[in-house]
Amino acid sequence: MMTVNAMHRLRLILLIISLTAVGITGGTAQGLTDSQIQDAKRQLGTMSPDEIDAKIKQYGMTREEAEVKAKAMGIDLETYLNRPAPVPESSLIQIEQGGATVQIKTPMIAPVMSPVDTTPEPVVNLVPPSVALKPKPVELSPAGLPYFGYDLFRTESSSFEPRPYIDDQYILGEGDVLKLSLSGELQSYNEYTVNAEGRISITGIPPVLVAGLTAEKAKKAVMTSLGSVYSGIVRNPPSIFLDLSVARIRPVRIFMTGEVEQPGGYAVSNFGSVFNSLFSVGGPKLSGSLRDIRVVRNNKTIAKVDIYDYLLGAPKVNDVRVNDNDIIFVPLRGKTVSIKGEVLRPYTYELLPGENLKKLVEFSGGFRARVYVDRIQVDRIIPFAERVKGGEDRRLFDIDARDIIVGKKDHVLEDGDIITIFPMIDKKENFVTVEGDVRRPGDYQIDRIKTVKDLIDAAEGLWPTAYMKRAELTRTFPDEKRQLIVLDLSGVMANAATQNIPLQKKDKLRIYNIYELNPAATVTVTGQVKKPGVMPYADSMTVGRLLRSVGGLEDSIFRARTFLGRSDLFRLNDDLITRRRIQVDIGAILDGRQKDIPILAGDQLRVYGLEEVQFLDHYVEIFGNVKRPGRFPLTKGLRLKDLVLLAGGFTEDAWSQRAEIARINKNVHENDSILTITFADLPNLFDTSMSRMEILESQSGSFILYDRDQVFIRPHPDYRVQQQVEVTGYVRFPGIYVISKNNERLSDIISRAGGIAPDGYARGAQLLRNNERIRNNVEGAIDDPGGDFDVIMQAGDKLNVPKKPNTVRVSGEVNNPGLYKFVPGEDRDYYLDRAGDVTDSADFVLVTSPEGHIMKTGFPFLWSDSPEIADGSEITVIKKLPERPKTPEEERRTSFVEVFKESTAIVATTFTILVLANQLK
Repeated sequence: MMTVNAMHRLRLILLIISLTAVGITGGTAQGLTDSQIQDAKRQLGTMSPDEIDAKIKQYGMTREEAEVKAKAMGIDLETYLNRPAPVPESSLIQIEQGGATVQIKTPMIAPVMSPVDTTPEPVVNLVPPSVALKPKPVELSPAGLPYFGYDLFRTESSSFEPRPYIDDQYILGEGDVLKLSLSGELQSYNEYTVNAEGRISITGIPPVLVAGLTAEKAKKAVMTSLGSVYSGIVRNPPSIFLDLSVARIRPVRIFMTGEVEQPGGYAVSNFGSVFNSLFSVGGPKLSGSLRDIRVVRNNKTIAKVDIYDYLLGAPKVNDVRVNDNDIIFVPLRGKTVSIKGEVLRPYTYELLPGENLKKLVEFSGGFRARVYVDRIQVDRIIPFAERVKGGEDRRLFDIDARDIIVGKKDHVLEDGDIITIFPMIDKKENFVTVEGDVRRPGDYQIDRIKTVKDLIDAAEGLWPTAYMKRAELTRTFPDEKRQLIVLDLSGVMANAATQNIPLQKKDKLRIYNIYELNPAATVTVTGQVKKPGVMPYADSMTVGRLLRSVGGLEDSIFRARTFLGRSDLFRLNDDLITRRRIQVDIGAILDGRQKDIPILAGDQLRVYGLEEVQFLDHYVEIFGNVKRPGRFPLTKGLRLKDLVLLAGGFTEDAWSQRAEIARINKNVHENDSILTITFADLPNLFDTSMSRMEILESQSGSFILYDRDQVFIRPHPDYRVQQQVEVTGYVRFPGIYVISKNNERLSDIISRAGGIAPDGYARGAQLLRNNERIRNNVEGAIDDPGGDFDVIMQAGDKLNVPKKPNTVRVSGEVNNPGLYKFVPGEDRDYYLDRAGDVTDSADFVLVTSPEGHIMKTGFPFLWSDSPEIADGSEITVIKKLPERPKTPEEERRTSFVEVFKESTAIVATTFTILVLANQLK
């Protein structure tokens, strides 16, 4: 018995032969009867232009070629391709707008007829790309403000598609899209649209009637039909599991008219409301109303929707779910007013009849806290009837805002009014300020403070360092002029009447620190010290104690950079203005070789660094693996280990046993080298068995350095940081592994990981390097350690061993793509047969192995290769590319050859038909 697929292929071959014959002979197609041609016309009558175009492309023809071939059979294909969608007669509807009745002529929209096709269809087919994707420019009102609410419709429409909940009791109907998935022994996934007859067409079985059934009952009907072909579905227990659900619900048709971006008919969600339907088509134009959107059903306005209810959080929203043939009418925008200034939402708003200033303030979110409550200004365009030639066109009105805030009064607004809400004056006067050497500086309320001492007490008193001989009070008068009053702070604190004076608004009191006004109470240290600066003078202070307090010279490295032979002490003369210089040998003082020098109040000590002393221009340099390589001043007796310490010591990867020193050869003769290279031993700073002092006193590194010596510390030749690889998936011990030896291989890492787990699949394992797969046979590496497949591992490599898939994926140009159970020993054609064979547009086949290798094979006919398929492989059938159309010159050159080829093809195809017919007997 001939299978369904065989019958389909035979009919397709007959059709192609017939059309080919028409194209060559120009006569009636051979093999097609008048009855078959009439059936073809009836079939075309049930198809939409888009469906006919899809079929033409499926057969690899252009529209012009199809029209010529169809005309030869007596069929005018152009009539069907250009046929408009059937629309019932127009009707008049009446809508009230602005107190008048407006008649709109609009077609009554027929329900959407879904084509018989398994291609998934969108639930919402809303707007052309120009509306959905083109951003709308922001337009401002004459007040310079955006119009409230219209920016809501600037986003892409698909983002607002409703998401309804669909249960098993949902009644199916034409246009619903069902999702059918099979799992288990047979794996498949497809979507089917319920056609005009209420059926879905599944390949291999007759169409199944589902319209009028619940989703649950439709599942049983499909299961019964498929069970007649696939017994595993109805077997007990089943080996094939079926699931049927509603992927997308059928749309309804509505008509958008009035002030919208694109008036016309649209298909929207069955669960859509007026709001999301309007949103999905781009919303009203700027000239359209957001407050008075009408829903017309059966020539009657059944509801009015106010978008402001959504935007402003109204307790009750009057939205309406749309039905087939509903008309959503957006009238012109009504009275429009603007409000700016001290409100939370300054915008231009639309007001309904009866709404005025109080409602406008409510829409704007209310007044800000800093509003000036005694004045609201209205900028109004004078109405036409009140204007006179040569007179004013605009007028200003001032309104007391208190009547609006706390009273029940309202103010009538006119179209085009601009409302301005003014801020209060940001100016305060009931305060006094204290700053400087008090515990709590800042502003204080003058109502509780009467005198200067009261202000200091409110600031919790003076710090002990406050300068008691002087304080300054700055007084600001109403005309902004200022007066400086100098006070004796000690008299203020003693409550002397002449000093503890009364305060006035905006007075500012300044309390000084003793070190600000009395330099004699401080000492200063600058230069080569760790903490330079000004500090309070203390009795019994000396140069040595001062240097130790500012830090640095107890640190041997820091001290090595300091010129100890001389510092300068600048001391005030008796006039307390000029200073004299005293030279100080700070090295002798610190070492105890000279008596310490007392410090007096006002002294300034300057310590010099070696780089500041110009006559010390000798240096050495160190390079390589030290922490601070560079140039260092050469001091007398500087040793190699001293220089290493000045450079911060070795880095951890340094070769710390020997240094290379490049020294200038001063006794250069002809043909002699100007440099000598010397090697010297280094101290082992990493030796934990010796103390730091023992390391410094050891003979290693005692090499004496000369001027301009360059020292090189080389890296350790065998030093390596740990290098890690990661093993995941189905091995016995997954995790992070450190490469333990040079040239460690993939098989070594797998062995350390305990080998492949029983359910792991070595052949499908993936080795990633820099996130790119190395297409390598991991199974071959395990079987032949050290062989061609045994890759040398590098740091950062990642190995993932998957679980045995036991499946083969078939995709591309096949009738039933999906995952299929792996059967050992089977070849490519076996899996293509399981997938319902290739489609008519197939060109060639790619087979991807588990290792990632790809093999190209020809058509799955008798003379093509059909390789054996491994577990986890993927078979991809590639679609045939359309041929490039020939130029007129090429057509003239090859016309004879083409006629010969097509004639030969007819003979060969006829012979094939005879062979197939003989086999099907």
